[in-house]
Amino acid sequence: QAEEKPLHAQNLKLFAKKIIKLLNSKYEYLKVIFEIEQ
Repeated sequence: QAEEKPLHAQNLKLFAKKIIKLLNSKYEYLKVIFEIEQ
């Protein structure tokens, strides 16, 4: 179990990075739409 923890933490970091990337792209997308509408 001691060997699993670092791997799990690494997976969480990758997961967090994916979510941040997703949110950033969504935000950019909304920003572009907002600018077009104005």
